[in-house]
Amino acid sequence: MCFLTGTNICLREVRESDLEIFQRYRNNYTDSINYRTIKPLTSENQKKYWIEIVNSDKHIVFTITEKQTSKVIGEIRASNINQYHSAEIGLWIISECRHKGHASESLQLLLKFIFGRANINRIEAQIASTNTDSIAFFERNGFVHEGILRETTYYNYRYQDTVVMSMLKSEYKEKSLL
Repeated sequence: MCFLTGTNICLREVRESDLEIFQRYRNNYTDSINYRTIKPLTSENQKKYWIEIVNSDKHIVFTITEKQTSKVIGEIRASNINQYHSAEIGLWIISECRHKGHASESLQLLLKFIFGRANINRIEAQIASTNTDSIAFFERNGFVHEGILRETTYYNYRYQDTVVMSMLKSEYKEKSLL
């Protein structure tokens, strides 16, 4: 059952059956470049990690599914929610479902929820500087460049910068019907 419903996608709770798909994505070498992960996850570690995340008050996590088919196509989250009502966003879509508007639709559903019902004031995205598609995605969706964290990610035998982008609740309100 959907918790948040869009035109083409649903955001619902994470189920144990989703974890195999999440693990496959995280363990795919090409996809993991943008996930900032450095080692594969075992099934046991994946389950332990998700149980911890899903049961924590510091994370709001949804599985992204196609509305028509209920096929799991990704995950979106507001993580590391702190006492100042700030959080970090995480979002991924499986390769064959990218460039269809699912990420933007998922992001808009999450933003409406966290700014409207979850009392979050600021959400940030930390993106590897080489991930130009994600940087452009967040720009198109109204996120503002805040700065660069220098050489914070190590990948392919070299250090890379991390781009920090964010959106405030007040900025979201200016652009929406919240």
